[in-house]
Amino acid sequence: MRGDSGQDLIEYALICALIALGSIAAVGSVSGKVANQFSSVASTLSSLSDGAGSGSSGSSGSSGASQSGGSSKGSKGGKKKKG
Repeated sequence: MRGDSGQDLIEYALICALIALGSIAAVGSVSGKVANQFSSVASTLSSLSDGAGSGSSGSSGSSGASQSGGSSKGSKGGKKKKG
């Protein structure tokens, strides 16, 4: 009976090792995809900030109007619809 308990322990250890290896492989795969997503978001934000920063006289005026106009457009839009 003692031989069986040792065998069970080894089987459980092997199962845990396989689960650990699978988890490490999955995390490795997912981490690459997450890193790519963060890079994509960073480049998008960088291009947006570069566009707003370089054209501060023209671009930020239009983007500022659309950003601040989001809340004021609703009230202006309501006034335009009434009038």
